[in-house]
Amino acid sequence: MRLTGHVGVENEEDIPEFLRLKELSVIATPDELRKIAEFFIETANTMESMGDDYDHEHLSDRFKEFESSPHLVTFREGGKY
Repeated sequence: MRLTGHVGVENEEDIPEFLRLKELSVIATPDELRKIAEFFIETANTMESMGDDYDHEHLSDRFKEFESSPHLVTFREGGKY
Protein backbone atom coordinates (compact mmCIF):
# COMPACT_ATOMS: atom_id res chain seq x y z
CA MET A 1 0.00 0.00 0.00
CA ARG A 2 1.13 3.51 -0.78
CA LEU A 3 -0.41 6.82 0.17
CA THR A 4 -0.12 9.60 -2.38
CA GLY A 5 -1.76 12.97 -2.89
CA HIS A 6 -1.80 16.43 -4.36
CA VAL A 7 -1.61 19.71 -2.45
CA GLY A 8 -3.56 22.88 -3.20
CA VAL A 9 -4.57 22.41 -6.83
CA GLU A 10 -7.76 23.94 -8.21
CA ASN A 11 -7.91 22.39 -11.67
CA GLU A 12 -6.50 19.39 -13.49
CA GLU A 13 -4.04 21.44 -15.55
CA ASP A 14 -2.25 22.44 -12.33
CA ILE A 15 -1.94 18.91 -10.93
CA PRO A 16 1.68 18.17 -10.06
CA GLU A 17 3.13 14.69 -9.76
CA PHE A 18 1.79 12.61 -6.91
CA LEU A 19 3.44 13.31 -3.55
CA ARG A 20 4.23 10.21 -1.51
CA LEU A 21 2.81 10.56 2.01
CA LYS A 22 4.26 9.01 5.16
CA GLU A 23 1.14 9.76 7.17
CA LEU A 24 -2.46 10.60 6.39
CA SER A 25 -4.83 12.23 8.88
CA VAL A 26 -8.57 11.89 8.33
CA ILE A 27 -10.61 14.47 10.21
CA ALA A 28 -14.21 13.30 10.01
CA THR A 29 -17.43 12.55 11.84
CA PRO A 30 -18.32 8.98 12.88
CA ASP A 31 -20.89 8.87 10.05
CA GLU A 32 -18.30 10.01 7.49
CA LEU A 33 -15.83 7.38 8.73
CA ARG A 34 -18.49 4.65 8.38
CA LYS A 35 -19.19 5.73 4.80
CA ILE A 36 -15.46 5.76 4.01
CA ALA A 37 -15.15 2.26 5.52
CA GLU A 38 -18.11 1.09 3.41
CA PHE A 39 -16.47 2.63 0.34
CA PHE A 40 -13.21 0.76 1.02
CA ILE A 41 -15.01 -2.57 1.50
CA GLU A 42 -17.12 -2.14 -1.65
CA THR A 43 -14.05 -0.99 -3.60
CA ALA A 44 -12.03 -4.02 -2.44
CA ASN A 45 -14.84 -6.32 -3.61
CA THR A 46 -15.05 -4.55 -6.99
CA MET A 47 -11.27 -4.62 -7.36
CA GLU A 48 -11.20 -8.35 -6.61
CA SER A 49 -13.98 -9.18 -9.05
CA MET A 50 -12.54 -7.02 -11.87
CA GLY A 51 -8.89 -8.02 -11.40
CA ASP A 52 -6.55 -6.25 -13.82
CA ASP A 53 -9.48 -4.42 -15.42
CA TYR A 54 -10.00 -2.35 -12.25
CA ASP A 55 -8.71 1.21 -12.68
CA HIS A 56 -9.88 3.58 -9.94
CA GLU A 57 -12.90 4.82 -8.00
CA HIS A 58 -13.81 8.10 -6.30
CA LEU A 59 -15.55 8.23 -2.93
CA SER A 60 -17.71 11.10 -4.20
CA ASP A 61 -19.06 8.92 -7.03
CA ARG A 62 -20.60 6.58 -4.45
CA PHE A 63 -21.55 9.18 -1.85
CA LYS A 64 -22.56 12.53 -3.35
CA GLU A 65 -22.22 14.28 0.02
CA PHE A 66 -18.43 14.02 -0.42
CA GLU A 67 -18.41 16.03 -3.69
CA SER A 68 -17.17 19.18 -1.92
CA SER A 69 -14.61 17.26 0.19
CA PRO A 70 -11.01 16.54 -0.75
CA HIS A 71 -11.01 13.74 -3.33
CA LEU A 72 -10.51 10.23 -2.00
CA VAL A 73 -9.56 7.92 -4.86
CA THR A 74 -8.59 4.24 -4.77
CA PHE A 75 -6.24 2.64 -7.30
CA ARG A 76 -5.21 -0.98 -7.70
CA GLU A 77 -1.63 -1.68 -6.58
CA GLY A 78 0.35 -2.26 -9.73
CA GLY A 79 -2.19 -0.38 -11.86
CA LYS A 80 -1.78 2.92 -13.69
CA TYR A 81 -2.44 6.23 -11.92
